[in-house]
Amino acid sequence: MGKAKTKIETADVLFEEYDWFKKLFPIALQKSSDGFFQPGLRCELIGVSRNINLLQAKEAYYVTKIKIDKFYDMFLRMSESAVAMLLNKGLGKSGRGFNINKLTDLEAQVLTGFNDYVYKIMAQFLEPPPVVNFVRTNFDITHLTFVIRDEEAKAAGKFIVSVPDGRLNPQKVQSTGDKFEYSDFYKCHTEAYIEIGKTRFTVKDLKGLEAGDIVVLEDSKL
Repeated sequence: MGKAKTKIETADVLFEEYDWFKKLFPIALQKSSDGFFQPGLRCELIGVSRNINLLQAKEAYYVTKIKIDKFYDMFLRMSESAVAMLLNKGLGKSGRGFNINKLTDLEAQVLTGFNDYVYKIMAQFLEPPPVVNFVRTNFDITHLTFVIRDEEAKAAGKFIVSVPDGRLNPQKVQSTGDKFEYSDFYKCHTEAYIEIGKTRFTVKDLKGLEAGDIVVLEDSKL
């Protein structure tokens, strides 16, 4: 029961924070992509999750670990399809078959350089580092999952930014009540089929029914 409650509370918090992530981080990644690889790639945020990210399962990733300060690390992950797409964009299509486990030194430098470039732009959204006598107690991580597309090459891949919550302070959407009047819906009309029950009639009895007659249903759905 405690775990279920925690999951619900986490989901509620992410709903409130989503607008902040959506407004800032996709623009930062798009700016990074345009600045590093030239315009032509499109970046789109598709998921925000805390601690467990199901969107990164069952795929190989190129991972760059960046030490933000003495307490926190930030991880940037490119899926195998994203790596192939970005290398083709930056270095041109290779004649050899692509294998993420057999990257050349130049290819690794390009990928790491891009991740470092992304970090420098996204670092502006991080909170200042903790004071010297700080004791870390929060180990939660927020995963921001993006899709990067090369429309011309008809290719796409995932790019995941994992940021420690201890360096984030996202603004939450504050609800001040309903944004509509319930009376507005009184003027809305829709067609609906409602089953209220069933009974059996003879044809003679059915023909004898008139407006205002009361019929008692043998099998009521109400």
